[in-house]
Amino acid sequence: MSFIFHRQLPDERAVFTLFRDVYLGGAPVWDVQGWVRKEAAEYHASEARRFRSNWVEFRGRTIAKARKHRSAILSGRSQPVTFYLEHLPPLLSRQLDEHLNDADLPPGWDPAEKKQTILGGLHYVSDGNLTERQKEVFHMAGVMRMPRPEIAGAMGITTDCVKAHFSNAWKTMTEDQVDVDGLEWLLSGRRREPVPT
Repeated sequence: MSFIFHRQLPDERAVFTLFRDVYLGGAPVWDVQGWVRKEAAEYHASEARRFRSNWVEFRGRTIAKARKHRSAILSGRSQPVTFYLEHLPPLLSRQLDEHLNDADLPPGWDPAEKKQTILGGLHYVSDGNLTERQKEVFHMAGVMRMPRPEIAGAMGITTDCVKAHFSNAWKTMTEDQVDVDGLEWLLSGRRREPVPT
């Protein structure tokens, strides 16, 4: 009896990592998770996977295809777009673990406690008292670090409105006692300056 060995299929973690990279690559103007899963399923079923391609090449092509898809949605619109926001804790928990294990923590920060408060803040972004606009801006400005003009163009608002929504999101989180220092540390690698009152 003979066995035919094919390249190993990427595991769920590889598909999730691809989804995360595509999602964080720009405005979430379509169901990125469903799209990536469909692309990965088609890749797994294709002959190209077995004979001509590998996961790294597929990943690069998929990211490039996602950029084109996002650009087509944003440029071809005649009305405001719908944003498909993902729940942040699963999306950023691996990054949080890496930061807590590799980085020099600010004095007085307990890694286990900080992990819980930061995860609580990430949950708050989805389920807390932020308006839909604040959530959208926070995802694009805070998590994805997109430039304000790009966010404003995607949302159909001015850059001043983007700035106001982002500032108000931080202010609301501060008022609701979310660990804003921990969130800013995770998202940018530095501590956030206190909000003036």
